[in-house]
Amino acid sequence: MAQKHHVNHRQQYDDDVFLVKKNKKFGLVDENNNPITSVIYDDILPPENGLFRAVLNDEWYILNQQGKVMIGWADHEAKYFLRGVAQIIIDEKIGFIDKAGDIMIEPQFDHASYFDEETNLASVEKDGKEFKINRQGKPVGKTEQTLHWTDIFLT
Repeated sequence: MAQKHHVNHRQQYDDDVFLVKKNKKFGLVDENNNPITSVIYDDILPPENGLFRAVLNDEWYILNQQGKVMIGWADHEAKYFLRGVAQIIIDEKIGFIDKAGDIMIEPQFDHASYFDEETNLASVEKDGKEFKINRQGKPVGKTEQTLHWTDIFLT
């Protein structure tokens, strides 16, 4: 059986999951202080849809309620999940992943919204053009050239 954590600080994050802090590091424990994760993370954010975002040495991870790393990237940012997907940012380009951590749509967009609840489409911008995409990343509808504020004031 795993040894219980003795911690400096404990905060309830979910019904059965608590954030703990020890020596400026964070981890997760259950209601009896049994470890769910090691106390190694630089930060762990409150859960969204049952998943936690954690950072360790500038690397972002998504953890499930059992502390298992579901998704991890070096120097890439993991956003929150909404309607079953999360945005990821790799080399300043936005893409989408599912809850299993699989990349659904490769990071390629300069800007992106989440998928709309009614239309199931996301608005994106790539190479100065705005358009909508479906969950497979395919453009839907017409593409429009975006105007940058410098186009208006410097012409």
